[in-house]
Amino acid sequence: MTDRLYFAPLGSKDARSIQRLQKRLFPAELREDVREITEILVNTEKHLVCNFSCGLFDNGKMVGYMFAYVESTSLYYER
Repeated sequence: MTDRLYFAPLGSKDARSIQRLQKRLFPAELREDVREITEILVNTEKHLVCNFSCGLFDNGKMVGYMFAYVESTSLYYER
């Protein structure tokens, strides 16, 4: 049973957790490597893009995430 379910902003420290979650959720051709994920999250920390990326956590374990930011084109259109 879930004791604590919460949302929290994502940062570069979350890159490995996102990579593990992607391995469970996406086929290999749609996954990013940890370097790409980290780059996306470092950009959010430096406020280089308008960002509202957050993770969904269950007792501290990431169970979902969302990258939401403003770009001129979408990096995720195939998903």
